[in-house]
Amino acid sequence: MRTLTRVTHIDYLVSRDALFEPNADLTQALGLGQRLFRFAVLGSDLKKNTVAALWAMVKLFSQFRDVRQVFFFDMDLVSIAKWWPVLGPLLRVKQLSLLYLMGPEQISGHPRSRRRVERLLRRHEVVLCLRTSELRQDWVAAFPDGDPERIRTLPSLEIPEGVDHPPQYCQERADVRFGLLGQLRRGKSIDALVPIFSSQPEIGKLKIAGSFASPAEREALSLLQGLPGFEERYLSDDELLQLTAAQDYIVILYDHWDKRMESAVLYLAMRANRPVLVYAEGWCDRMIREFGCGLSVGRADLDLRGFLASLPLPGSSAYAALIEGVQRFRQSHRTEALLPNFFGCIGFGPGVDARIPVMDRAT
Repeated sequence: MRTLTRVTHIDYLVSRDALFEPNADLTQALGLGQRLFRFAVLGSDLKKNTVAALWAMVKLFSQFRDVRQVFFFDMDLVSIAKWWPVLGPLLRVKQLSLLYLMGPEQISGHPRSRRRVERLLRRHEVVLCLRTSELRQDWVAAFPDGDPERIRTLPSLEIPEGVDHPPQYCQERADVRFGLLGQLRRGKSIDALVPIFSSQPEIGKLKIAGSFASPAEREALSLLQGLPGFEERYLSDDELLQLTAAQDYIVILYDHWDKRMESAVLYLAMRANRPVLVYAEGWCDRMIREFGCGLSVGRADLDLRGFLASLPLPGSSAYAALIEGVQRFRQSHRTEALLPNFFGCIGFGPGVDARIPVMDRAT
């Protein structure tokens, strides 16, 4: 909501879960001329909650006739595809923008879901918004009969203004600090990193902190218990930012995840003014190549031990160049750089006279 508060004539239709009600008062985040409406859901069933959101939207439209644009932050795409052919002619919105976070594989592999989504993407008022160009490329390829101009990339996340955390100066490689922070699970190279830093402390200090994704992950990663830099606890946003700033490199060498997707940890590292280490593939690698905000390494020919031992020392000119890349990334993700493209993507540009109900199934 932080970005949207700068624009008037936006309504928010947000779910209220009978089983969980957060403490945040969303009314305090509203901008000038903005309105907040709530609708009830029960639990986290995305399909049921999407239908509930559609029904709440119908009731909102019956009460307010000035709505022309709809932007869904969170929804089940197949449920939208099922019901929109019925609701679309009744509501007659100028644009229905749908933010979807995943690739097309699950939908395209299911014949009935595929047919429904294909019909949805042929509608002139529907725009599918994806987080990265890598995801968009695969969606366009998976649904070639749709208009590629209606499958768009939503501008990236905003990095708020904050205090720059100056990097340290290291004379000894053993003092270099590496951080792997956040949710702890298999697939983040933990099983490879811990033996390296345990057997060769001259490479640097490894800090692993966060909470496990499940008890099974805690059991599978029992080798962490012997790591001096291990800390198991839930980290608040402020704690996570401060702990990130206390490192020299943030490690994002993830084995099992969708490489087309954005990395929240990379954004966190950029906020903390720290370079990242990533595999040379997907969205993360593109950020490295575009901005120079870290270093990437090929997965196939990876000598992880040698890679970690050869990184630029903090305080060196090579490390300073990485920090300059971080600054370039941060500048490109300021509000003034992102906002015009964001509203252009969802159909709310200069001269458009419309209210936008921003739909979200969960608070």
